[in-house]
Amino acid sequence: MNVSKRFEARLAKDGTHHERSAPFWQHQNGRSEAGIDRVGIRSNVMARHANAPAGVWDRLWNYAALCENATKPYETGKTKTAHEVRYGRPFDIRKLVPFGCYAVPHAKKDQRRPGKLVDHAKPGIFVGYCHSEGF
Repeated sequence: MNVSKRFEARLAKDGTHHERSAPFWQHQNGRSEAGIDRVGIRSNVMARHANAPAGVWDRLWNYAALCENATKPYETGKTKTAHEVRYGRPFDIRKLVPFGCYAVPHAKKDQRRPGKLVDHAKPGIFVGYCHSEGF
């Protein structure tokens, strides 16, 4: 299997241990398999707690992975999380809220009625973060 030197250099820079396995067969990589199992368990627990419908499983998995990366040490015996290794700063755990809880995200100006006395937020249910706008 050919892996570019640039890719190997990036992995080394980020402190990532690269373990090769057959394509689409993570079962050969015990660490990967354990991570997938932990995220699956977290997402199942969150789904049951929130009484979430089956149609949001992808959001459950994404949020479970975020929780895993934000709270679990990256390596055994170390204190840095995967988020700290990747971004150089700890994750603000105050952002972790229960999946399915009541949420009131800010509504953009163009998404609300005109006027000074209108609501600036819309009530909803928290189903995770998007990468660009927060909720």
